[in-house]
Amino acid sequence: MLAIALLISSPSCTSNSGQRSKNSSDTLLLKYSEYSRKKLDGFSYRTLIKTETADSVIFEYYDSSGTELYDRLVLLKTPDNKFGLDVHDYFFIHVKDYLVFDSLLLLKYELKNPIIDGDGGKLISPTYGDFGGFSYTWGNSGFLKQWGNTEFPDTLHKVLMADSISWPHYYFYGDGRNRK
Repeated sequence: MLAIALLISSPSCTSNSGQRSKNSSDTLLLKYSEYSRKKLDGFSYRTLIKTETADSVIFEYYDSSGTELYDRLVLLKTPDNKFGLDVHDYFFIHVKDYLVFDSLLLLKYELKNPIIDGDGGKLISPTYGDFGGFSYTWGNSGFLKQWGNTEFPDTLHKVLMADSISWPHYYFYGDGRNRK
């Protein structure tokens, strides 16, 4: 199994709100399913360091060896116990929240001003981080397949393509033709 890792607790620290809280970090090797249109092309692997504080969850993604940082997501906890992407660091806009697999919360984001080859949606979980992404133009997608010993089905294609706010948005069909 791809298995898990390391639980590290750090000493107490002061959060942005001034409250004392404990930080905790997990290091995991993740497996993603990679698709070209609806055809499974293979799998990719990332090393994740997830850090939780009283007011945020930080997901830092490294290559599979854990040496090169290539993405960082920060989810901020809101006063009403919800989560939002730290939009000061990103060019994403919130589209909609979804409950999938009975109880898993996914936040859908899209780029505010997508470039011609850079459009698409991103699904983010407050628990699991980057859960999936999709290019509306090219039809490429990737989904979190395995988080430690937890496996997920690759059934979220329709969620990524639903409720798009990007324009123009093109959806790929099984025959490979672009249609509005």
